[in-house]
Amino acid sequence: MSSLAAHFEENDEALAQLSLQHLAPQDSRVAQSLRERQTALTRRVDSLLDAAIVFSSNGVVLAANRTAAHRFGLASGDPIAALGVSKVDIATFMARCDAASDRQALLVAHPPSQYERSILAGRYVPELDAYLVSAGIWSWPPALLDEFRRLFGLTEREAAILTDMMSGQGAQQIAERDGRALGTVRQQIKAVLAKLEVTTQAQALALVASTALSWHRLSAGSLSGPGEDFQVLTLVNGHRRIGVRGFGLPGGRPVLLVHGAMFGVGDLAIERAAAREAGLWVLAAEKPGYGRTTPAHGDVVETIVDDMLTLLDHTGIERTVVLAHDVGTIAAFRFAYRAPQRVSAILAAPVSPPMRSWAQTEDMPSTHRIHAWAAQRVPRLMNMMITLGVGQIQRQGVSIMPDLFFGGCEFDRLAWTMSDNADALRSIYSLMAAQNAHGFRQDMLLTNLDWSEWARGLDVPVRLFHGGKSRTVAEGAVHHFAASMPNADVVTVEDGGHTLPLTHSGLIFDQIAGLDCRLTARSQ
Repeated sequence: MSSLAAHFEENDEALAQLSLQHLAPQDSRVAQSLRERQTALTRRVDSLLDAAIVFSSNGVVLAANRTAAHRFGLASGDPIAALGVSKVDIATFMARCDAASDRQALLVAHPPSQYERSILAGRYVPELDAYLVSAGIWSWPPALLDEFRRLFGLTEREAAILTDMMSGQGAQQIAERDGRALGTVRQQIKAVLAKLEVTTQAQALALVASTALSWHRLSAGSLSGPGEDFQVLTLVNGHRRIGVRGFGLPGGRPVLLVHGAMFGVGDLAIERAAAREAGLWVLAAEKPGYGRTTPAHGDVVETIVDDMLTLLDHTGIERTVVLAHDVGTIAAFRFAYRAPQRVSAILAAPVSPPMRSWAQTEDMPSTHRIHAWAAQRVPRLMNMMITLGVGQIQRQGVSIMPDLFFGGCEFDRLAWTMSDNADALRSIYSLMAAQNAHGFRQDMLLTNLDWSEWARGLDVPVRLFHGGKSRTVAEGAVHHFAASMPNADVVTVEDGGHTLPLTHSGLIFDQIAGLDCRLTARSQ
């Protein structure tokens, strides 16, 4: 593809036709990608010992492991309602998963094939854009069972009786299964209770369950929950689900963030710390097609603005500074165009100005220019290139993302390759890939639009940040854009690139805090 760079501008029509000729084999790769997704789903449930099922938001089973298939008789393509749950119960379960900070909830099932109900623990899995539920069957980690036997002096038979009790079996069931006298089994249960120094089976179950929970937490190394400086929730607006994230200082001055395509939402520890130190509480709606937010079914920019207004109305924020990362600049200005009374200022860091002429791409690396050309002339080709990129990340891991995003932009590529950013890359990939990169595909189309009319005459303070080492955006285009507004200035960060949220988050949030304080004082 890069070999086309020197010629594509003079041969647009011919290259457009040539590109379309290559779409057929690319389509087969998309089919392969779907097969890989199904494989990933199957591996996810097969890795669990409990009966595990993954189902979509419309209630269709995507994968079920052997235990679930045997216990519930479910297979891919079946409705999750076959578990004996109503549509209302399923909708309630999904809503509770979306609203919970850990995205987990319980689902009660009444399978027709069973006499007893089953309680399934479930959670929403963003990277799969699906819900995973499992019905536990008690099993001891070998080391934990050995510790119980040693600590309480249990015989092998008594340990087996305790295991049966933890699986929900009573004396009658154990006796019938093993062909033993009911009185004998009851005496064995009493012996177990005596050694555990409890008087009822309920106390024994509580003791073992709480001990097992502590054991698993220590094994997983996760004694602490998520920090207060990062929170998630889900809003529902009609048929739309909107994922919301907040980070920084809870209760601090609110800032409305419009995230871009490659920096995530609070995924960078340094960004969260900078917001907290600046006394800011940053709120962001995950854009349509990212994370948990329902894709747009109409104009994507208008949908983003609608979601931003929903978030402000929900939190009771009347007026705020709007911070935009790269392509989020477009939605920030559209938001100010539609609801100027809700915006006290706009900061774009880094800014992605309107695409007013092809000359703006002259300083870009050849691969970036080809993506821009494809987005303008052959959107289907751009879509296929994104699909291939996502597939490549799935196969090789998130460590290749800096090369995919910033190949040819050495400063920005190196900024992302720091080992401290590995966790952030994984989080950002999950945000992007949760819905098969639907939102990311839309963003790539938006970067090539001329939306300058939304900024003309905009009478709010505007500050545009540009990295002096950026090869993604032309500095001249940034200054030209600023000149079209009555109250805009440009901050050029000479030792930064397009990765300003990564390298200069402290500067960005300090500027917001200072600007917000001045605006507040002026209004008073």
